[in-house]
Amino acid sequence: MVNLTNKTAKYSSISLLVSTMDYKFIDRLVANPSLIDQRFHVVVVNQTANFDETKEREAGKFNMLRLETIQTLGLSSSRNLAVSLCETDLAVICDDDLDFTNGLYEKLLSVHNSNSDTIITTKIRTPAGSGYKVYSKHPHKHSKATLVKVSSVEISFKVAELKKVGLKFDENFGLGTDCPSGEENIFLFDALHAGLTARFIPEFTVIHQPESSNSVLTPDKMPFKKKLFERLFPYTHLMVKSLFYLRKLDHFKGFKAKMQALVRLYI
Repeated sequence: MVNLTNKTAKYSSISLLVSTMDYKFIDRLVANPSLIDQRFHVVVVNQTANFDETKEREAGKFNMLRLETIQTLGLSSSRNLAVSLCETDLAVICDDDLDFTNGLYEKLLSVHNSNSDTIITTKIRTPAGSGYKVYSKHPHKHSKATLVKVSSVEISFKVAELKKVGLKFDENFGLGTDCPSGEENIFLFDALHAGLTARFIPEFTVIHQPESSNSVLTPDKMPFKKKLFERLFPYTHLMVKSLFYLRKLDHFKGFKAKMQALVRLYI
């Protein structure tokens, strides 16, 4: 562990970058002010069509919080604005429905001061105490093969290094667009292409409800998968599409659905 009282520690301040809609996160924070360790800076980008002066004033009571309310939609544009407003050494990507593990502030300072990688990814814990997904038991340097499995709220990073290369979320992907997911994977791939490195540390940092088990892949989702694979793998997307289709074949019930999925993935 890094000695956090050591004045030579390179990184000493952290922001939580929260994307929310219609003041949802502000409502949570007002209802439970202890939700956030007061040592964190918090940048909240609130996307709404209805400006609420009362909730703006409520947000202003939290000294560590900066609220930016905008009318434009799109999760990736929200993430990019939050990064641009961030003035701390480190930052964590957050959604508005997260809870945070005990000792998170010290944990993040420790892993970033102990590792030179620009990006650190960690683990999500469910409220029951189990892992949100299957994670490696050991730290490792990320490759493209491992980055495709990363969720956005597992990501923290060294802010200055990110801004130096101009890394941003692709605003053609993410909630609020025709391609509603995968923006975090594109972000991480672009980081590698820009010469940055990423490392996995097997520590729980945030808490989230388990993923719904009724998420089924259907043929109508294939045009989005097509765009995502072509963006992530511009030279090998045909092979990636084939492997993906074969692995997910059981999701498509009946010959017609299988053919529809195949056509929409390639054409």
